[in-house]
Amino acid sequence: MAAAVGQEVETALAAYGVDPYSDIGSEWHYLYYRNALHSGRFSVTSMTGLRPFMSRELVRLSRSERAPYSKPTKADLSVINEMLLLLSPDAAAFEFDDRAKNMDHDFVRTRVRELGGPIGLGEIPEYRTYGDPASVNSGFAQPLARLVSDVGLWHRATREQLTEACRDGFDGITVPEIREAYEPVLREAEAKLGDEGLSFMQMRGSVGKLLTLGLANS
Repeated sequence: MAAAVGQEVETALAAYGVDPYSDIGSEWHYLYYRNALHSGRFSVTSMTGLRPFMSRELVRLSRSERAPYSKPTKADLSVINEMLLLLSPDAAAFEFDDRAKNMDHDFVRTRVRELGGPIGLGEIPEYRTYGDPASVNSGFAQPLARLVSDVGLWHRATREQLTEACRDGFDGITVPEIREAYEPVLREAEAKLGDEGLSFMQMRGSVGKLLTLGLANS
């Protein structure tokens, strides 16, 4: 199975002209095959969203030999930092949720000057749109809605109903070892759903895992 998966990944990369043995091959694979889905996850609740890496030109620039941070690790500076610096030096100097992401004020000033920024509003080209937003289907896919309704698993998107659905998913676990492993998942889901300051988009995996268990148990 491992060999088959490896062959499939290599074929997928080769289709885009990427060396299958590139040291950042996994990132290219993500960009071409997963990024559009991952970056579009907000679309069930909002028709707008900023996803810089949906731009091929920006990705190409980020991996250019001329880019100072062409192979950043999670804590390193990257083209995303450069974008923030150019758009708003003040925002770039704010403290992040993770200290490793913080940029020193002196660095911000120096780097903005080196990049020729900041960018003024008059320098930003007009953002062109095509078509009418009202004609675009937004929200949950109707076939999926009908499917879960048919099996009695359609829930209103309220914190109370989602909490109950998460508990139902957990209650369907009969194997003691699996049930024990999912106890912290349930506690996390309940805590997130109980936090009025946390939107559904920010809850990540715990709620979804338990809802999926409920679907499987049905």
